[in-house]
Parts: sequence; C-alpha cells; structure tokens
Amino acid sequence: MNTYAATLERAPAALRRLRVHRRRRAVLGTALLGAVAFALFVATLTVGTTYVPPLDVIASVFGLSGDPGVNFIVHELRMPTAAAALCVGIALGVGGTLFQQVLRNPLAAPELIGTQPGPASPQSPASSCSRGVARRSRWRRSWERLAEAG
Repeated sequence: MNTYAATLERAPAALRRLRVHRRRRAVLGTALLGAVAFALFVATLTVGTTYVPPLDVIASVFGLSGDPGVNFIVHELRMPTAAAALCVGIALGVGGTLFQQVLRNPLAAPELIGTQPGPASPQSPASSCSRGVARRSRWRRSWERLAEAG
C-alpha cells in the first residue's frame, strides 16, 4: 500500500478527532464564560448602598431566601438594572457577531460603515469623514447650499 492511500484511510479518523476536540473546547469555553457571567451578575447584585452577602443573593434569586428585606433589595432594586445590563451585553455581542459574519471580516467593528476586507477597513470611513481628504460630492455640496440658504 502506498503512502497516499494510507493517508487517505487515516484522514477521516483524524478529522473526527479534530472535530471532537473543537466541540469539547467550545463547550468548555462556553461553560467557563457562562460561569464568569453568573459570578459577575451575582457580584453586581451584592454591591450597593446596603451590602448583601453573595450566598443571600443566590438564595434570593432562586427563591430560597425567607428574608423579605433581602428579597426586596435583590428583586426590586438591583435585579432590573443587572438584568438590563446583561441583556444589553448579550445583544451587543450578538450584533457584533452578525455584523462580522455578514461582512465576512473578523476585524469589522459595528461603528464602522462601509468596511472593506483587510487592512484598508479603517481607512475607508476615515477618508470619507475627513473634509481635507475626501472629495466633495454633488450631494454634499447641495446639502451645504441648503444649510447656507436656510
């Protein structure tokens, strides 16, 4: 058997091992980031004018706390802000990921419009926003005339 045929026979097994490794790494990374997000969420709920211990916060979040003061502080005062911050963070992350996937550019940032692949991506918005570099178009001149007239 030649080496090419032996390589072809080993390739599916190597690809399977690589896929399993990547899947495990992705699951482990996601679980680790979820644990960090939960820890920061609990830390956000503990800090304030009145300190509430982290175990009391966790008990109150899961409905196991019998203290009405802790429940009021956690659920009524701090939970809406923390939940809104968590949702906004998730939404910004998803939006950035979708933006990069649509443009097929891992360097694309949401604040850039009209990005191009490669290192020229920051150059495009900078040159179009700069008055000295960008050439004035008819549309821009007409808007300037309207602004001067009005």
